[in-house]
Amino acid sequence: MKKILSLTTIFAMSLTLSGCVEALYDTADFIGGIGKKETWKTLALEGDAEAQFKVGELYCCGERPKFDNVKALYWWCQAAKQGQRDALYNVGKMYDDAALYKGNVIPKDDVMAYTYYSLAAEHGSPEGLKNRDEIKPILNEDQIDEADELIESWPDIKCEVIR
Repeated sequence: MKKILSLTTIFAMSLTLSGCVEALYDTADFIGGIGKKETWKTLALEGDAEAQFKVGELYCCGERPKFDNVKALYWWCQAAKQGQRDALYNVGKMYDDAALYKGNVIPKDDVMAYTYYSLAAEHGSPEGLKNRDEIKPILNEDQIDEADELIESWPDIKCEVIR
């Protein structure tokens, strides 16, 4: 029992550290007892913002081929366009931390990160507010104006990266 508990603890810690749930993709039950990846994908394709957020988590974050940050960003963008708070934050984070993932094709974009952190903050995300305030000092006035224009035209703004 002790060995199983230790493995479970290590597994849970690795998921927490990765910030993603890829390892749970095939095995775990998610919110509301829905746990099959096909169900999440079906709901996501039907436009359910929470399912779109979850599918984004399934693809996030790390090196290919196991993970696909572009697919994660795509699904988070779909949810973000509907105002899903955590997706708004994660889109900002993807643009902010893009350089951290080996082989990532998502460009680092401080304006986009600031934009999405701001939108997340407007939707009640304390992390969005914190990260927006941290990134703001590195932006110049023109970049902040550009971000403000993007915020004004949300949800009709760039989000996904096309391969």
